[in-house]
Parts: sequence; structure tokens; C-alpha cells
Amino acid sequence: MKLCTKCNEIKQLKDFGRDICRKDGYNSRCRTCMVLYRKSNGTPEKTRDYHLRTVYKITTVQYDIMLSLQQGKCYICKRHESELKQRLHVDHDHKSNKIRKLLCSNCNQLLGNSRDNIQILEASARYLKEFAPCKT
Repeated sequence: MKLCTKCNEIKQLKDFGRDICRKDGYNSRCRTCMVLYRKSNGTPEKTRDYHLRTVYKITTVQYDIMLSLQQGKCYICKRHESELKQRLHVDHDHKSNKIRKLLCSNCNQLLGNSRDNIQILEASARYLKEFAPCKT
């Protein structure tokens, strides 16, 4: 059971969306309140701003500054945001919640799927080198 911070009702966990950034793994607002919020505030920019502020504790201005400093490119693969289907994601340390850089979806998932474990990523690189096609 969990208390919704918007409607102040105690509801079952299944009534809350998942949020890996929160200690308990669930949004602070129930699904019903989230739908009402999105409908009432309507614009994608307001929804984006709300997401950045609540999940990452940054503003859209701060995101745009990060994007500008990275010249609109993913920090890892250097693909420009204009080549992608989605905006760059805010990458953060899941233990400390400290923001790192902006990454494309693929690079962000690469880190997430490796659980930010450097040994897994290094082993993956060795594996790829070992089985890379021979250049003659």
C-alpha cells in the first residue's frame, strides 16, 4: 500500500507507475492522478518540464545547457539528437542519483543493462575484440 501525494488516498502498489529513481520504485502519484495531471497541463513541454524536475531535479533550461555543451550529441556515441527518434536521456548514477551526461537511448540502455558495472563493459569489449572479423 502507498499514499498518493496528490489525492492523499492510500492505494495498492499496482495503482502506481514504476519509477526506478524513487526508493520504493514507484511514482509518488497514483496512475489516475498522473493521467489527470497530464490532461490538465496538456502541453508536451509542461510534461517534459515536470518529468525533468521531479525525476532528475533539473529544469528544462539546465537540460538545454547540457545539450548545448554536448553540441546536441550523445556523450558516448556522438550521434546528434537530430538523427534520433527521441531526445537524449538524462543519465544518472542510480545509487547517488547524481546526473552524469545526456545519452541516446541505446547508450543509456547499454549502461543500464550492464548495471553500470565497468567489469561487464570491459569484458564485453574484450569479447568483441576477440570475435571481431579478421582484417586481411
